[in-house]
Amino acid sequence: MPDEHRHHLEVDEMEGHPWARLLAAQEQAEESRDTMQTELVFYMSNKDILCDRYCTANNGPCGGRPVVRAFKSGSTWERLFIGCERYRHRETGHIFIPLRNHDPKAVLKIWGKTRSWVPEDILADLDFDWDEENDGTISIFFPS
Repeated sequence: MPDEHRHHLEVDEMEGHPWARLLAAQEQAEESRDTMQTELVFYMSNKDILCDRYCTANNGPCGGRPVVRAFKSGSTWERLFIGCERYRHRETGHIFIPLRNHDPKAVLKIWGKTRSWVPEDILADLDFDWDEENDGTISIFFPS
């Protein structure tokens, strides 16, 4: 084989193939984009629902908005859920959507700081910092 083509067959053992690193970076970026799109669809379909639990105090529906909440015990992933902002301990029938198959960091980023009532220990476990995540708000652009 001519020497001018030999570099195509040689692999730097420390760095690997440049194309493999670029492909891995591209696949990571694509996966991250797909995750954010999935969580954005989830947000858009749930952000405006109101809790319809009957309340005797006002003789009508609760009317609470959905927020990201957490149970007091369990693993980080199992504790998070979407729930009614007016929920009180031991009340039943309020909004409850488990977040089992969702990316918790993406959910927190999309729902934002004002609609995420999550304890600091969970944020620490997720290595999530509101200041690094655009102050907990995102810009949503819809294609025309």
